Amino acid sequence: MIYAAMRRIVRIWRQRLPHWEVSGASYFVTIRCAGSLPEDVMQRLQSRERSLSAIAPNSDAFRNEQRKYFLILEKFLDRGTGFAPFDQPHRCREVLRLLRESTHADNWAIGPAVVMPNHFHAIFRHREGSSTCDLEAFLKRLKGRLARGMNRQMGRSGKFWQREWFDRWIRSADEFRRTVRYIRNNPIVAGVAKTHSAYSGYYAGDEGEDVFKG
Repeated sequence: MIYAAMRRIVRIWRQRLPHWEVSGASYFVTIRCAGSLPEDVMQRLQSRERSLSAIAPNSDAFRNEQRKYFLILEKFLDRGTGFAPFDQPHRCREVLRLLRESTHADNWAIGPAVVMPNHFHAIFRHREGSSTCDLEAFLKRLKGRLARGMNRQMGRSGKFWQREWFDRWIRSADEFRRTVRYIRNNPIVAGVAKTHSAYSGYYAGDEGEDVFKG
């Protein structure tokens, strides 16, 4: 991969969280279900969001605060509380199928991914490495397709995903390896599986895709 030294920042935007779009980058993305966190945790996250809004996004302080935000998010998501529709193997498999289908339809590649009971993590990268191809638009389409597909399978309607997501562009080969290791081990650490290979919600990534190789 070509990492931070040769990247060009295309866009920085924010809702509650800041989001970076960077030329040719791979992104670690976490998307959670609506109603997956209790109110007191949401208040803690909102406090972190306010801290992030006051820090320069290219600083060490920002990265440290972003990491604290993610650790709080993951700690409580991994408890599998609230709306947790992916607690059954067939639903995990269906989410992964829809993820691959939708990602490829938009000319993106999907790297390692894991579907947890109330959220999922994945690494994405646009197949044409010189372009971000609008990460925001891609993720909004992805969420819409997955919501429609899962609502249809579950015989329900209404809001499925939390409006915003967490994303971070991967800045180094070492960070990429750490991120892949985190994704692989998440079901084990959370206590929902004994091995990643036996877990129905784990996907190793697109086969034969150069975009994820260092």
